[in-house]
Amino acid sequence: MAAGGMYVGVYEFNPKAGSKIFRKNDRSKKNTGYVQADGSVWSQDVGDNHGESSWKRYRNKRDFEKDRREGTYDIDGKRLR
Repeated sequence: MAAGGMYVGVYEFNPKAGSKIFRKNDRSKKNTGYVQADGSVWSQDVGDNHGESSWKRYRNKRDFEKDRREGTYDIDGKRLR
């Protein structure tokens, strides 16, 4: 395992490896998502209680735009809720 990430299959969990998109043309950190090869979008959770240590996953760009997340994950890629 690399320093700071979990391997999912043969790939290290790294949502920032995807291409960057912005919700509603807003370039703030909380409205930034990363599109993955499977079409899902990951957004870093910037809430006060999380300390940017977890990620929100959306099924696709449309769900990201509407803020309908599929789940919340920790920094290692394990689903929290």
